[in-house]
Amino acid sequence: EAIRCHATSRRIILRRAVDRVLEAWAEDDRRRPLLIRGARQVGKTYAVTALGERRFADVASINLEREPRYRRCFDTLEPREILDQIGVLRGKPIEPGRTLLFIDEIQECPAAVMALRYFYEHMPELHVIGAGSLLEFALEAERMHMPVGRIQPLFMHPMSFSEFLSAIGEEPALQASRTLAAGAGTAVHEHLIALLRTYLLLGGMPAVVAEYLETGSVVRATRVQTAITQTF
Repeated sequence: EAIRCHATSRRIILRRAVDRVLEAWAEDDRRRPLLIRGARQVGKTYAVTALGERRFADVASINLEREPRYRRCFDTLEPREILDQIGVLRGKPIEPGRTLLFIDEIQECPAAVMALRYFYEHMPELHVIGAGSLLEFALEAERMHMPVGRIQPLFMHPMSFSEFLSAIGEEPALQASRTLAAGAGTAVHEHLIALLRTYLLLGGMPAVVAEYLETGSVVRATRVQTAITQTF
């Protein structure tokens, strides 16, 4: 199915294929805590925040990199104690079934990764998602192990070519790309090749694609791309 994008007066909203995965996870009565991995800037935080806005009465979003005070909440692995402490710090209680607990930049506190296991075992009704980059390095440094069998892993990639086509409003081209015979020398094929060149130039980082959609300028979009690359 197409992943749609539309512009508002304030921001570009990108629809990603991962949205369907997150929706299915939220509806699953036998779900495990979700741990999303992937490079920085691929859209992990954006996707989870959008899910929270769509599906939950409240989103308890804590960023362990930007808000290091929350790391001390994981000095214990008792779920109720963790939630009580987070609730006090954010000024609002966490209610399983109504609140989505989102632990962003979870690699900054490996103990928070281990806590996911105990949320699954002792509080399965709580919707909890962790997201992080370079998680393996953080766990190795702390000599800790991934809670195998107690979490649902998800690796998030940059935008695919199909997502890109839908984002820029090329829905007919997206449908044609799924049915066009290989090697067909048609005008549609040439159009798809031109779009592919643009995609390969811009790449799939959402911020770059959003800049291209907002300004229509490849030059400005590649400036955002360069900034991300240099930061990496």
